[in-house]
Amino acid sequence: MLDGYFGKHDPKVDNKYRMSVPAEFRRLLDLNDQNRPAGENPRLIMLINSSRAYIEVIDKERMNRITQLVRSHTPGTKRRWMLERFYFHSAVACPIDPNGRIVIPAKARPLLGLPESVKGSEAAGTVVMVGSGEHIEMWSPEAYETMAMPHFPDEDEIDDTLDPASLLTGPLPGAS
Repeated sequence: MLDGYFGKHDPKVDNKYRMSVPAEFRRLLDLNDQNRPAGENPRLIMLINSSRAYIEVIDKERMNRITQLVRSHTPGTKRRWMLERFYFHSAVACPIDPNGRIVIPAKARPLLGLPESVKGSEAAGTVVMVGSGEHIEMWSPEAYETMAMPHFPDEDEIDDTLDPASLLTGPLPGAS
């Protein structure tokens, strides 16, 4: 298993705002939520902040590390106040059901481009889930295409001799 969240997925959202979490994401979410009560399914945590064009999704282990870092700041300071609001006020825990689905919270739907309500059995839409190493990003398809993808240079601007690994700092693990 890879040590992180990778890949792009376009799961459909049904008329009850349920969405299947990709299996490879579920495996890592499960692995990083081992201390949950017996019989409970793993959870993912959505950080829903309208100042971003996407929703950051993290696992329980990462949220625990963030909580420790926030608590390391002096209570009452502006930095701690800002961190508490960004991480704790925006966090929504979403349990994964036995079928591998979550229900997308109402406050996340506008950011993901989903309608307020769905009639009958029609689907609510599609979202984009992108693994970004330590976290997952959830985007509306439109925002992903206009905001996330334009950061890549056009094909004629790419240096054919450039090795992307050269942009990483330090040697790659296992490299000599």
